[in-house]
Amino acid sequence: MKQSVASSVVALLLCGVVTWIFWDDVEYFFQRSVPVELGPAAEIEPGALAHNRFVSVKGIADYRVQFAEAGGKTYRYFILLGSKILVQQLTTTTVSRGEPWNYAGTGRLLSLSKTLKYDQFLKHLRDNPPRIDLSSGGYILLDGERPRDVWLYFAIVCVAIGIAVFSVIRNFVLSKGGGPVVSSNAER
Repeated sequence: MKQSVASSVVALLLCGVVTWIFWDDVEYFFQRSVPVELGPAAEIEPGALAHNRFVSVKGIADYRVQFAEAGGKTYRYFILLGSKILVQQLTTTTVSRGEPWNYAGTGRLLSLSKTLKYDQFLKHLRDNPPRIDLSSGGYILLDGERPRDVWLYFAIVCVAIGIAVFSVIRNFVLSKGGGPVVSSNAER
């Protein structure tokens, strides 16, 4: 009995941890597939931006671009001038680093104060040229990321919840004396 209760508690704790880790992704999965139009980045009040939303924005991209590799892909990072929006974009096109360019795109907007994923990169931006500090009120736009792109994280949370529920129900049924019925030929 104690072992079954302990396994249920462990399953519930693991489910809670997995759900907590991927909560932003689950929430984003249920966003509408039509982006919220933010308009020109330089005209947006930083306090008006919501965390973890599918948005469309345009602006002038700063020519001071940073590059980083993650998961075998190369990304470029740039600020939309007049805003605190940092854009993460796959390097599918080459753009001259010597002059600003017009940017228009859609993607997932995250408040940098509500996610820990980019802390190391923000430290790098702050400590290296062009020395950009987004620690207070900054956002990152994950260019091209649509709500259904995070389906795998949603599936992981669903599996974790399913395992936890199965464990609790199974242990509840076994504690009540239920279980599989076994018949033998000796009873006949």
